[in-house]
Amino acid sequence: EAGHRGPHVAHGLLRRVVAVWEGAGAVASAPRRRAAPRKPVGLRTKGSKGLGERLGAVARFVDEHAEEIALAVFFIAFVWFALDWLMIIMR
Repeated sequence: EAGHRGPHVAHGLLRRVVAVWEGAGAVASAPRRRAAPRKPVGLRTKGSKGLGERLGAVARFVDEHAEEIALAVFFIAFVWFALDWLMIIMR
């Protein structure tokens, strides 16, 4: 716009900033994003667990989710029972 003062910004697709410049003709490059720090691939963040620690983790999981595990076992048994009776009826 004529007579406009201050920084000028050119937008691209989805209002992404493409260029920023001051005044009439000096064009600066688009602002760059800093890359996020990367975690090395394949390296463990913690030390490896021993057998006792793994069994303790499994025991804590079973203790915290005992009801869900029981319901899953009952559901599988119900489906097995229903399919067994279906096979008996179809004979």
